[in-house]
Parts: sequence; C-alpha cells; structure tokens
Amino acid sequence: PTTTLPPLAVPSHAVLERIADGYLEVDKNWLITYVNGEAERVLQIDRAQCLGRSYWAVFPNAINSRFDYYLHQAMASGQPVHFEALSTRTGRWLETKALPAADGLAISFSNITDRVTAAKQLAQLASVAQGTDNGVLITDAQGRTEWVNEGFTRHTGYTLADMRGRRPSAVLEGPDTDPAAAAITRAYPQPPGPFSLTMLNYTKAGEKLWVLLHVTPIYNPAGELKQFITIQQNINALKALEAQQAQLTQDLYEHNRDLQQFAYILSHNLRAPLTNALGLARLLPQVGQQPAVFAASLGYLRQSLEQVDGVLRDVNLILASRDQQHRQAAETVELAAVCQQALQHAAPALAACGGQVQAEVAAGLLVRGNRACVYSIFDNLLANAVKYRSPARPLRITIRAQATAPGGVTVSFADNGSGFDQAKAGPKVFQLYQRFHRGQPGRGLGLFLVKTQVEAMAGTIEVHSQVEVGTRFLLHLTQP
Repeated sequence: PTTTLPPLAVPSHAVLERIADGYLEVDKNWLITYVNGEAERVLQIDRAQCLGRSYWAVFPNAINSRFDYYLHQAMASGQPVHFEALSTRTGRWLETKALPAADGLAISFSNITDRVTAAKQLAQLASVAQGTDNGVLITDAQGRTEWVNEGFTRHTGYTLADMRGRRPSAVLEGPDTDPAAAAITRAYPQPPGPFSLTMLNYTKAGEKLWVLLHVTPIYNPAGELKQFITIQQNINALKALEAQQAQLTQDLYEHNRDLQQFAYILSHNLRAPLTNALGLARLLPQVGQQPAVFAASLGYLRQSLEQVDGVLRDVNLILASRDQQHRQAAETVELAAVCQQALQHAAPALAACGGQVQAEVAAGLLVRGNRACVYSIFDNLLANAVKYRSPARPLRITIRAQATAPGGVTVSFADNGSGFDQAKAGPKVFQLYQRFHRGQPGRGLGLFLVKTQVEAMAGTIEVHSQVEVGTRFLLHLTQP
C-alpha cells in the first residue's frame, strides 16, 4: 500500500516558512508548486522563477544522481525515502527526506556539510592515528568519548566499545591520580585552547600508567567548539628512570651525610681520648718508680680507652642500624602489637619509678616499615621518658596513634617529664651526640637513631618540648 498525505495534511505555507529545514513541493508531473525561504537560501535559487517549472529543469545536475534515483523511487512506490547526497550545484551535502503526498512529493532537506566534513576529517585522522604507537582519543565538546585508536587500546586495555559515550576521567583516573591534574581534564581552560599535561592514569587491569597528554580543541567555521583531540604518550619508562635517579640522589645524600657524621665522630669524640691515651702511654715508662703516679696514670689510660671503646660501639650501632634498614624489605607492621611489646620491656623501669602509660593504639592499625625499627623507636622513646622524668611529679606517658588522610598514620608520644628548652636546642635535637640534660648519663645517640629509623621508613618526626612541662613527639608514618 502507498503512503500519501491528503492535501489538508500538508503543513500550511506560513508554518513552512518558519521551519529550519529547506522544503519544496512538486506535483506528479515534477512541476515545482512551492519553495520555502530556507530552500531558496540553501539551494541558491530564485523561487519566483522556479514555481511552475520542472524540478529537473531547475536542477539539471541532479539527473542521474542519487537525487534522481531516490526521488523517482518515492514517486513510483509511494513510500518515503531518506538519503544523503552531495549537491553539485551548491557543493553542499544535503540530508533529504521525500514523502509522497496526494498530488506529488513533499521534499525537505537540511545542510549537513559540516557534519560530513567533520566525519571525513575524523576518518583521515583515524587513518593517521592507527599508524602511531601513541594513544589518540577524540571527545565531543562535552568531553564524551567518540573514538579511540588501537594505540590507546594497547596502552590502556580499553576498547572503543568500553569508552564510547563515557568521559575519560570517569574511566582512567584512580586513587593516586593528582586531583589538580584531574580537575584540568574535567574543566578545560576557558576558552579552550591547546594544552599539555602529565597525568597518572590506570589501565583496565588496574596498573598505573603515566601519560603525557597533548589536548587540542577543534572548532567549526562558525567558531563553535565541536571536539577535543587528545594525544596520549606512555611515559612509564621515563617515570621509572626519574624514580631511579631520585633514589640514587637520596642514596648519595645519605652516603655524604654518613661520611659527615663519621668525620664528626672521629674529630670530636675519638680524637680526644686517643690523644690522651697516647700521651699516657708515653708517660707510663717515666713514672715507673712512682707507684701512686703510675696507678693514677694507668687509671686515666683505662678511662681514655673506655671512651674510645664507647665511641667505636656507637659507630657499630649506627652501622648495624643502617645495615638492618637496607637489608630488610618493607613490611606491614601492626602498631598495637609492637607498642605492647615495647611496654612489656619497659615495665620494670616504669614500675621502679612509679610511671604510668596510657596507650591508645587501635588494634589493626597498620604502617608500612620495619618491625625492628618500629620497636626500637618505641623502646628509645620510653627509655628517654623514664630517664628524663621530672622529680617534681610522677611520670605519665600518653601514646596515641590514628590514621590520617591520605594514607598516613600519626603517632603521638607525650610525657610530663623535665622537658628541655626547645628554642635553645633548635635544629640540634636529633643530631648525633647532642645532650640537653647535663645531670643525666647518656651519649646523645637515642634521638639520632629514632630519627634515622623514622626516615628509613619514609616517615618524618617532630618534637615539641617545654622545660618542666614535658615533651611530645609526633611520628608521621605511611599506611601499607
């Protein structure tokens, strides 16, 4: 059966003059009976001169074209047709619909030249993009994916079917993606212009993928934003090299720092007792006939050699600590268990001085590091709190640990001991052989080791102290 419109079903000419599409009517003899203003503009004709003339006389270039084929098909079959074709008269691509009516055809069309041109450009770009190893991604003006090349799929694991219609940020970003970089990709600079950006994405398998993005906006001839083209370069190898260089730099820094520390030990702590010992060794043969002087000199010699032995033991302890940190791989450490172990070791000393500890470390709170180092840190801080307690009040120690965002753990170790003048101590608090309580025995090694061990676990430590108020250490560690 044919599909035709009775005369009354055709929209009024007043309405047809206001529609955005071009529109014309022909009768069964192909004579043009109506042309609206948009058709006159798009087809570049004078409608007054076209009315009553044959369609094929007005548009001779349409003979033997797609227009000829589909319009005759609609007229003969009485069935609607819908097609796209290039008008050689105007050089414009037209999307055309022809609907049989009671007395001929109603033909409407719209100019789709921009769309066809963009599609051709996209096809050309696709042809080029398929030959590159870089990922190429095309989104519309709202940032929704329209196309990706094979290079994009190779690097990310996501196919065009995975990405089409989705925003790349919703698919590719992950927990370690820089929020500032992500914000740029979601809200392009206004007005959008070309820009480049280094960003951490994630593959379909969940692996990290560092990329260098080159984003270019595409505008149509009217200056309207139509698309974004993003070239995505895989720079994982470059990032790995940067990390390796950073590690080498850190190792070199630590090596130089160790050399400076050992030079300090040799010049300040080993030189004096060795000089004394050598002087006494030269003196002893000369005082052999004076028993009292000989005995006193021998005692001084023993004291000097004990000082040398103490310094050498310090050096050995530092070297052993560093060797342990470098040999043992990072592990997951439960803070509560290690804290409890250190408290058990300190229990006799705490009981002897009447000290009490309030520990608030949740079970299951984990840090990334080295169990032996974490134990040594707790043990050293507890020993210091006992040693430098205030005689004016019973010792009270508070240990708290809590998770902090993003991915951190803060341990607070506070006591109400004698404290020290922090302004006077300045940056020397954690340096080797620094002591702030002259009335107490010690070599100034404990806090140096604590800081070394915290930093070996990629953490930081800070201290706040006030004379006769107490001392508080804050350890910032990382979660596994």
